[in-house]
Amino acid sequence: MYDILRERLEAGTYKTGFPIPSLSQLEQEWPDLARNTIRKAIARLEKEGFVRGEVGVGTFVRPKDEWQAADD
Repeated sequence: MYDILRERLEAGTYKTGFPIPSLSQLEQEWPDLARNTIRKAIARLEKEGFVRGEVGVGTFVRPKDEWQAADD
């Protein structure tokens, strides 16, 4: 899940300043994944600086120059 979301961010599928799909939307896209798995993937993206969460609003894509992901 994390890898797929990260690839979409890097490819520009999710645009800077705009929200990524909600947890509910991602659950519908991947019904076989546990909600907690999706939450962990989003939390990792947030920790690495790809996105920022706003309680009650959504999770938004940060500018690429703010991404601090470790090299894989």
